[in-house]
Amino acid sequence: GDQNPDGVITFEIRAHELVDGVRGNDPLTVTAALAVVKILDVNDEPPQFNRREYFVEIPENIPEGSALPELNMSVTDPDEGNNSAFSLELNDISGAFIIEPKQAVGSANVTIRVANSSLDYEDPNRRKFIILAVAREMYTEQKLSSTATITVS
Repeated sequence: GDQNPDGVITFEIRAHELVDGVRGNDPLTVTAALAVVKILDVNDEPPQFNRREYFVEIPENIPEGSALPELNMSVTDPDEGNNSAFSLELNDISGAFIIEPKQAVGSANVTIRVANSSLDYEDPNRRKFIILAVAREMYTEQKLSSTATITVS
């Protein structure tokens, strides 16, 4: 049979009548039916970032709302339908950054923006931010997830 990209397999089933032990091969002794089988997607793939680690440099006076430059972050979940819906969040205790979009299906290009432009670079503990991005499935029982770290300096 043929399997289409949509997970459907179609094939023909034929039944031949035996006449005196001989397999019939004419319209009176043969019947056929088309069978259609839908392969259901198994949720076996977590949403994945295109990299595990990202390194970004920003100027001290970067305006609020600015996207982190040259981040080139994307997330993809190769499952189908609801199995490929995921949420994005940052574990960022500083509250200095926000992630967009908050939710996606299948794949998304991700932007991280400066939420608090009063980043204090005079404080030596604040010269580098290490934040964790989490992509987690939304509608599945397993809630498969993956993470990536972003180092902002």
